[in-house]
Amino acid sequence: MKNVTKLFPSGTSRHSLFRLMMGNLSRRWAPEMFTALRSINLEIKRSDRVAVIGDNGSGKSTLLRIVAGLHRPTSGTVETQGAQTLLAGLGVGMVDELTVEDNIYLYGAMHSISRQDLRERIDEILTWAELTEFRQAALKSLSTGMRTRLAFSVTRCIITDIYLLDEALTAGDQGFREKCDLVFKNYARKGSTMLIASHDFDFVERHCPKTIWLDHGQQVNLGPTAEVLEQYREHWRRRHAAIGSA
Repeated sequence: MKNVTKLFPSGTSRHSLFRLMMGNLSRRWAPEMFTALRSINLEIKRSDRVAVIGDNGSGKSTLLRIVAGLHRPTSGTVETQGAQTLLAGLGVGMVDELTVEDNIYLYGAMHSISRQDLRERIDEILTWAELTEFRQAALKSLSTGMRTRLAFSVTRCIITDIYLLDEALTAGDQGFREKCDLVFKNYARKGSTMLIASHDFDFVERHCPKTIWLDHGQQVNLGPTAEVLEQYREHWRRRHAAIGSA
């Protein structure tokens, strides 16, 4: 990724019907734009595990969607090698009225996992999620934590070169976090490449040796995770101190 900038229509402009018509006829009217990303430079090598941190609205999701090919940069270039999968929110797309088993096939298909692979691993998926007794239960009967375990258990079956995770991890209880840690350690042993947007700094410290910090679409720092997180925390300490003294 080199000098990537991404603009979106702001959606805040209000124009009368007359102005819109005149603008379209004259081709002089253009929507107001905001800059989601500005001049981002990021090189990720094979088997790198890189975290993306920043406040809400800093451009983390836009960055991942550009890497995934869902958005085209307004300027700059993006080159990727290998298959990639974007996970944005665990369980999105599951259907409450369907059974747990049916949702495994549905959610797996959404992430390009073959039905045959799911059929061969369905018992293991349910066991990992601790849901063997809920196989034929409606999804809506599960708690939020149970649904999260189910979705994550299915995503473990994804085989790809590059994993893009956009806040896809829910904290869950201690047992779930420990099981997730084992999964990501296994990804690291296999040499998987990962780009992970997260507010969970404990997770970032455990699994991502390198971190990029975005602020209002701009790249503040890119480097060793401990260094970048300390800079980010110091930034927030100064901000809170300034607010407290105001």
